[in-house]
Amino acid sequence: MSSDEDFLLESGLVPSAKLAQKGWEAAIRHTPDLFEYPIPKPPNEWTGREKVLDDISKDWEDFDHLVVGLIGFGGEGKTSIVRSWVHNRLLYEDSTLPKPEAIFYWDFYESRSIDRFFESATAYLGARDQLEEVKFAHERANLLAGMILTGRYLFILDGLEAVQYQDGEDYGLLQNPDLKDFLTYFASGEHESFCLITSRTPLIDLIDYITYIHRDVNRLKTKDGRELLRYFLENNGTNEQIDQVVEGWDGHALTLSLIGAYVRGVYDKDLSRVDITGLEDIQPLEISGDSQHKHYYNRVNQIVRSYNEYLTPQEREFLKVFSAFRIPVSRQALDQVLKADPEMVERLSHYRILRLDSKEEGYTAHPLIRQYYLDQLKNKPEEAKIVHRRIKEYFLSENSKTFKQNPSLQDLMPFIEAVHHLCEAGDYHEAYRILSELIDQDKNYVLTLQLGAYDTRLKLLSEFFPDGDMLKPPCGNQLEQYFVLKEIGFCLMALEQLEEARSFLERGIRVAEEMSDTNKLVHAYRDLSSVYVYLGELAQASNIIRKAANFDQDLTEPHQALNSLALESWIAYLQGNLEKAKRLFEKLEDEQCKLEPNQPYLYRSRGIFQADYLRRTGRIQDAKYVAEANLRISRNKRWLERESRCHRILGDIESESENDADARIHYSQALKIARSISHRPILIETLRAQGVFLTRQGELEEARNDLNEALSYATKGVYRINEANIHVGLGWLCLKEADQFPEKSKEKRSQAKAEAERSLQMSKEMGYYWGILDSEKVLEAI
Repeated sequence: MSSDEDFLLESGLVPSAKLAQKGWEAAIRHTPDLFEYPIPKPPNEWTGREKVLDDISKDWEDFDHLVVGLIGFGGEGKTSIVRSWVHNRLLYEDSTLPKPEAIFYWDFYESRSIDRFFESATAYLGARDQLEEVKFAHERANLLAGMILTGRYLFILDGLEAVQYQDGEDYGLLQNPDLKDFLTYFASGEHESFCLITSRTPLIDLIDYITYIHRDVNRLKTKDGRELLRYFLENNGTNEQIDQVVEGWDGHALTLSLIGAYVRGVYDKDLSRVDITGLEDIQPLEISGDSQHKHYYNRVNQIVRSYNEYLTPQEREFLKVFSAFRIPVSRQALDQVLKADPEMVERLSHYRILRLDSKEEGYTAHPLIRQYYLDQLKNKPEEAKIVHRRIKEYFLSENSKTFKQNPSLQDLMPFIEAVHHLCEAGDYHEAYRILSELIDQDKNYVLTLQLGAYDTRLKLLSEFFPDGDMLKPPCGNQLEQYFVLKEIGFCLMALEQLEEARSFLERGIRVAEEMSDTNKLVHAYRDLSSVYVYLGELAQASNIIRKAANFDQDLTEPHQALNSLALESWIAYLQGNLEKAKRLFEKLEDEQCKLEPNQPYLYRSRGIFQADYLRRTGRIQDAKYVAEANLRISRNKRWLERESRCHRILGDIESESENDADARIHYSQALKIARSISHRPILIETLRAQGVFLTRQGELEEARNDLNEALSYATKGVYRINEANIHVGLGWLCLKEADQFPEKSKEKRSQAKAEAERSLQMSKEMGYYWGILDSEKVLEAI
């Protein structure tokens, strides 16, 4: 690797240098098809914009410019500019511009799924065979960070505003942290790849990077607007008449295209037969934020309303139903759902109302046009429900009901869309059934446990809230409300949003109380207690789990009581109340034996908690027996999360017993599984444990990579117990580096002291006994 490639992989800009390295290696071995993600050609009426096209070309040739944002109001022509630059400048056969090795194009209005974005991008650049192993969106972002180092790749992200906040204090910020991380990697690295973005909203997350260039896309010049209209009107109309229209509509590209197609189709290109000179009261824009977009949206509405006067009833109904689809409408859907006359579709395309999607496999409409007809549909709620139910039936047709045992996100797309349309129709009970049976596949939780698609699942669960307002109660019966709230809390924990997770779990508790369902209540209390453990608020975690214990006598599911007792034992262990922990674990063994007399060891999370407790309290052989028994059970049950934790514990046991070869195997297995499932704390703890092991082995560079990656995740997600443990590990690493590099001994010892003192301070604040003990050991060694 060159020094430029080493820069990103070793600079700490990406949490996982190892994953970035994997991405680099995969991309080196792969030659992507330049046209696998085809970019549609610009519209035939394309004209002007020479200055911005020249600017993009200069940016492409300037290796200090890595990300360019084309920012402007909806309908100003940003997408057409990108398409024109690619086809008429970059790929034009006589162009002197250097050609990219690959072009990855993504339209966020065709798919807003961040999980699908990362799945598609990593597969395209060469990591298709790693998708099963690397499932987290944040891990795929790390893979891509390594991939972009290997060549001259062009990323085009069209319509990014679909995944940005559109108002409030977060205006312009990206909604998804993994997408934000990827774009900041892109802006940070010394590489030759290039990212071109279109958005209505400023890219606030990138504004501080000198490699990011913000380019405004404003109105068309009068001359360019005249040329655009001339495409439709040919020699009809004087320049003065046409210029009046251009100025009356403030040179807005989409509006002028609609006007031109309208006059051509309805008035035989005769501009004098219709008064469309624009709004008489147009004033200079002095408003900001979303109000500006509404201003232009109202202008487009005026033109579309004019169209409606001349469309047939059949065409109007078609467009209302068409607008209810949120993904490109396939030709099959046009036939089965909309019963569309091909000539009508061609005519509406001629009017510039419809357009082919990026792969020319389905039809879409400009977001502003689609919104107009969607509003028309929403104004008739009962009609809208019928439409959404028809679309649901299409997605649940016989061809869509066959699903693979290990489906991809694309395989699940019909069911995800069906849930959306059922919720839009108000059929929340059926939506819940589809989610449970066809997406979760009866508690297999495919989206999360198998695909790691937490962002997709979170968006899917948000469909159950009226108008998408997650501050309101979700729709459905109380059991369904409980499920939605609890699952959102679970997703937010995985997405490093522990405070928000706490809020949703507390709401789930209130629903369980209203249901008088003791089993659900205890389960929710336990999950909430777990959040407090992650946050390092051990006293509060202990209080909550004791609340759960008060309901033990009322439980009809005895395993609920065992699981709560296990968590209470674990919290006592973390707080250093070892006598209490010992007593509770013994009680737990007795209670489990009554329920399952043939099971000699604690298992599930109970056994894993106990194995770690036994290891830390010096009962190494007992810990090994319990961990090995749980490993066998977890493998048989395909409990990947627990299998990873067992391997990690066995790695710790073998390391402490100086069986280094066996320890290395267990850590490797633990990490492989941890990266393939969706549980951030397990990944953090595995990285920390392996980092400590590698420190003892003298493999200091690898150790630092693991510990730094773990620290990045722990601090970002506020997993404070984990963070304290990692600082201890870094303290020992610095001491080892001081011994290995005598010339840096003083500096490294000072760093070791800082790491240990940081852990000690955090551990005292949390009441975390083992963090205090381990920090003091580092300080004693210094």
